[in-house]
Amino acid sequence: MTKQRNRIILFSSLLLVNLLVVDFYSLQINHKKIFIINSFLFLLSFFSNIIKERVIKNKKIVFYKISINFLRILACIIFLFLTILEENKTNRIYVYNFLIIYFTHLFFEIFLEYRSNKNKA
Repeated sequence: MTKQRNRIILFSSLLLVNLLVVDFYSLQINHKKIFIINSFLFLLSFFSNIIKERVIKNKKIVFYKISINFLRILACIIFLFLTILEENKTNRIYVYNFLIIYFTHLFFEIFLEYRSNKNKA
């Protein structure tokens, strides 16, 4: 349950920081899009970790972990592609914002996983 609590804290803090940065620098991206990006990445992280826990079950099978991460990347590409197709003009700020938040999520997930494995050993 600690992992899920950490993910909720990460989601909340990244959403807050993202909103503050957008307001501070007056970037041309609305708060609804920021919430959608952060929610998508949170749900993607949440469900992929549930799948990892149920499929792998304490086995260190690299193939499954890589395939789950590949599916996450594919989901992100589809998410961005659908968003870009929806708008007439491609908004680079939206894509940059998405990538920064995605890599921040990824960094903290790796950190939490490392810390969790270190505590088990």
